[in-house]
Amino acid sequence: SFPLFYTSLLFPKNKRNTKHTTQYLGWETMGILITHGPGYQHCRALFLVFSVACLSLVHSPPANAISGNETDRLTLLEFKAKITSDPYGIMSSWNDSSHFCNWFGVTCGRRHARVTELNLTSCHLGGSISPHIGNLSFLRVVDLSHNRLLNQIPSELGYLWRMQMLYLLNNS
Repeated sequence: SFPLFYTSLLFPKNKRNTKHTTQYLGWETMGILITHGPGYQHCRALFLVFSVACLSLVHSPPANAISGNETDRLTLLEFKAKITSDPYGIMSSWNDSSHFCNWFGVTCGRRHARVTELNLTSCHLGGSISPHIGNLSFLRVVDLSHNRLLNQIPSELGYLWRMQMLYLLNNS
């Protein structure tokens, strides 16, 4: 029957004592509430709610896990940090007031909301290309042509195996 299955599932028989009080992971439950009594249906409903709540905690990702979307957002902010000159304020939309897929020059895929294109051509941006750009694992197109970007092309661009087009023409 359901109550016996419930007690066997959550509390192995060797953990039960003769008073029908069970202690499991710091929780104490009276066996009489689980298997008998006038509030049995009420207890059963509470058990189901409690079980769903516990399962959602067990199967939720850790608080320190970073989703792919969060990685893309942080990478774009690192890219912005390497831009030292933005005379037209192009990158002013790159902030937490809107989702990064809505930032100027950023295109995301519909399915996963990951950055697939970075198009900042002819924006007169000065600075350098952040090596963190290699973390944009869904990136297919980068167009940074006609800007004032200095220094070397980051080798991390080589990590982007989905890359199809890279435009860096007319930079300093």
